[in-house]
Amino acid sequence: MARILNSVLISILAFFGFLGVFALTGLRGSEGGTPGQTTIARVATQWAGASTDGSAIQVTLTLANPGSEPVQAIRINHELVVSGMTFDQATVPLTQSVPGGKQGTVTYMANLDSRFVATWWQAHTQNGESSRLAVRGDLLVREGNLERHLPFEWTSEWQGRTTDLLSGLADCPQETQDVCLQSTSAHWDQGKLQAEIVLRNAGSFDLQVAGGSVTLAFGPETVAMATVPRTDLPAQGTATFEVSLSFDDAAMSRWWPSHVSSCESSPAQANLAVQLQEWDGWDAGAMAWRSPPATLRTAFLCEAPA
Repeated sequence: MARILNSVLISILAFFGFLGVFALTGLRGSEGGTPGQTTIARVATQWAGASTDGSAIQVTLTLANPGSEPVQAIRINHELVVSGMTFDQATVPLTQSVPGGKQGTVTYMANLDSRFVATWWQAHTQNGESSRLAVRGDLLVREGNLERHLPFEWTSEWQGRTTDLLSGLADCPQETQDVCLQSTSAHWDQGKLQAEIVLRNAGSFDLQVAGGSVTLAFGPETVAMATVPRTDLPAQGTATFEVSLSFDDAAMSRWWPSHVSSCESSPAQANLAVQLQEWDGWDAGAMAWRSPPATLRTAFLCEAPA
């Protein structure tokens, strides 16, 4: 997974205007600021827990107080938006203060409920495996007798490549067996993973693909599966079949906690198994193929290599 944007937009406006710990993302502080007024110098995010019941993101704001008097943080109005969907929106009362001439931090939790993984994945695949997360809000502080609102926003955006697991696989020709995998390709269609598979029969006898399965595993979980249809595989010819893999919401939910605990990284693999028959119905054996071991990465909070 390649992260294509991870930015922080911080502005200071004078009117009313959102698992163990694993990774801090890159960020950019606000620029300038009126002398004597508190600014948000930095916004940081990190995972703070994940289970099948939900996940939590710890958000830390670093405040810079250039004045001589302490500044009191009063409350945060915040929201957490993923791919245009709001998963958390709340007001959090605060008690922290920042001494004059110092920096201090304000921390709160943004939460993702148990529906998040299935809901996000559906939107992610329908958007061509593109996702965007935004943590934003408004921090209310008191400076002497004056209350001020400090808006903030932190975003990440990235692109996935799950289709690579089922694309470009081949092992033809084979020296020891007649049937081989000639090619595979995959694409998304309305949230379902469509795979086209071509088998070649280099032998002298007609065969049939009598059934089988295509599966996709994230970590230890089989998260998607499709049934291989009965297909003729003629001698010296090929058989082409298309399958549509549906994702299992419960399996995706079980996969997510370990994925987060590994800083959004999981082993991933595609598997193809077929049962062959001779033309008269006699069993001709079973064959199986696996994609090369790969790593599935997301980049909500953790950096993904290019």
